[in-house]
Amino acid sequence: MRPLLKKRVTQKVGGEDIVVGFSTAGNRHIYSDTFGRAKGLKKDDLKNIDKALAKAAYVKSAPLSKPRKAGISKFYYFKDCGKRLYYNVAEVRRGKTVSRFLYSVTDKLK
Repeated sequence: MRPLLKKRVTQKVGGEDIVVGFSTAGNRHIYSDTFGRAKGLKKDDLKNIDKALAKAAYVKSAPLSKPRKAGISKFYYFKDCGKRLYYNVAEVRRGKTVSRFLYSVTDKLK
C-alpha cells in the first residue's frame, strides 16, 4: 500500500473539487477493513483502491459523532459504483491548511 501514499484523487463534492490523498495511518485502517468491516473488499482490491475511489459517487458529508485523534474534523462518504462499499474520507484542518485522506472502507453507512 506504500505506492498509494503518492497518489491523489479528485472528487466532486457539492459542485466543488476536493483532493483526497492517502496516509500511513489511513492505509493501516483500510488494510484491517479488508479482514473485518468491509465484506466486499478483498486484499487484491487494495492496489487499485485509488481508481475505485475516483469512480465512486459522493453520498454525503458529516461532522464527527465522537472526538477523533489526528485532528479529524469531518468525514465525506462515497459509494463504490461496482461494489457494495463506501469510502470514508477524513478531513483534517490545521489553521488554513486542509487535507483529506481515505480513512476507511465499510459495507454500510450508519
